[in-house]
Amino acid sequence: MAAVLLMCLTVIAGYQERTFLGARVMPAAQGEKLWAQESTQRLPLNLLGEELPRDEASGVTYLPQNAQTEDWKGGLSASGGRLYFIEDAQISHKQEALEEGHAFRYVVVNAEGKLLDKGQLVATGLPMMVWRLDEPVNWQTVDAFVHEGEYTGTVTVFDPSGEYTVQISRMRSRIRGNSSRWADKKSFKMNLLNDKGEKRKLGLCGMRKDNDWILDALSADDTRLREVSAFRLWEEIIQSNPSDRIGSRMCYMELVADGQYQGIYGLQEPIDKKQLNAEEGDVLYKSGGHRWPTEEEIDYMLAQSAAEVGELVGGQRTWQQDDVTYAADAVYLKIDKHTVKLSAKLYPNRVQDEVWQPFLTLVRTMHDPASTLEQVDAVCDRSNLIDIELFRQALFAWDNLANNTYYYGQKTADGWRFIYVPWDLDQTFGNGWDACVNDGTMNSTAYTVLGRDKACDDGYEFETALPAAAAEQAGNQDKVRRWQQLRSGPLSTENVCALLQHSSDELIRSGAQVREDVRWPVRDSDTTLEEIQAYMTLRLEALDAYYAGL
Repeated sequence: MAAVLLMCLTVIAGYQERTFLGARVMPAAQGEKLWAQESTQRLPLNLLGEELPRDEASGVTYLPQNAQTEDWKGGLSASGGRLYFIEDAQISHKQEALEEGHAFRYVVVNAEGKLLDKGQLVATGLPMMVWRLDEPVNWQTVDAFVHEGEYTGTVTVFDPSGEYTVQISRMRSRIRGNSSRWADKKSFKMNLLNDKGEKRKLGLCGMRKDNDWILDALSADDTRLREVSAFRLWEEIIQSNPSDRIGSRMCYMELVADGQYQGIYGLQEPIDKKQLNAEEGDVLYKSGGHRWPTEEEIDYMLAQSAAEVGELVGGQRTWQQDDVTYAADAVYLKIDKHTVKLSAKLYPNRVQDEVWQPFLTLVRTMHDPASTLEQVDAVCDRSNLIDIELFRQALFAWDNLANNTYYYGQKTADGWRFIYVPWDLDQTFGNGWDACVNDGTMNSTAYTVLGRDKACDDGYEFETALPAAAAEQAGNQDKVRRWQQLRSGPLSTENVCALLQHSSDELIRSGAQVREDVRWPVRDSDTTLEEIQAYMTLRLEALDAYYAGL
């Protein structure tokens, strides 16, 4: 017994000469002997006092690391045992290890050197979010047939950027989205809570401090590049126009829920009072339909809702008239499934009789061909209209014409003045081209001019267009001048392609792209980064010719 103990102490003493992530490195020969044995316990690895995420099916533990630095950040431990990493050449090659998703083997032993547990640790270059739900979910069964779901539990966020942070909170989440609900990979709305179930505000991954967050599955885009790149591009465009609003910000992260790896997500800020810096009397409308309702339709739906016609479904009056389905309540109007879908919020957050009056003023002005430029300028910021139109044109954002857009009305002495804010930018950079007029290739849509050409058959309204009288007064010089300005900056071919490249590099260098492709295999998709960049080169050149001819 004394000889065995002496041997264990001698071996362990030899480990002390090298460490990795705060743990000792074990010579390969001894490590292989322990690795061949079976674990007797399940001992999670901890960082800064919090348990690291682990995919139970594969036995892989994940450790977020800063992909921009050469040094490893750690200080790992295993409860109830001594942690050792088995000698591995990739310890000296951090970036290679991240990109290939290299698995470092580790063992946990007791004081006598006997194996307690073993496993693999994979480092990722992205922040990672961990859900531990009160009632654990088998996420393999949450597929396209599951459209609703609400969950409570604990969320932990490991952020390796800058000074390593680990934040933990109670949370409540639910499945969100319209068409995205039908995807196997779900998007979520998440609210942070304190132990009393009240709102708790935290700043996550360098973004604003809040309790309200969105986890976008990015499932409409096989490349996972387009939406993050589009929001970053809009953020660059607004730098030269103080009338624009930031809209949303989004960053990449990975999610492990109930011990099951769920892949890449876009952690996203919502568009709300805080994001817009809204003040007393301001109003915010969100459109999820293909066109605005007319003044007559708004009056009709509000009257029918007030008269309590039809059935009460989900808090909304729902009825049919001439094969058209309507739904309405004090802050929501809907016609059929996708034709009109409009919600309203008045600040401060309360329902008032005048909640639809600002939008009615906007509709009357923009739908009346006789409206003058002065009348348009009274209800809209025209520089913002131009930026939104050019942004949509550049990205071929065919699904954002009156759809997936916020309209922020700022209270003025004479009424309200509106700013358009982009939202839900997954159908950009050529995505969804097969739903549009095409010749069988994505590149054929590069020459489609939104508002001039028919993009698709769903009746989208080009709601940035000025009324006829105002358009004649305005001419095209402001629009052409702004296009030229943006083409020498944010909308230069070099910058747009670089933004896409940057998003791709984040996913590849972090190793997340490899894991995403395994977790969510892409079927029948041949769209690559290079094809999107080639598409954007064609599109921007085609728009150069279009605006030069105005």
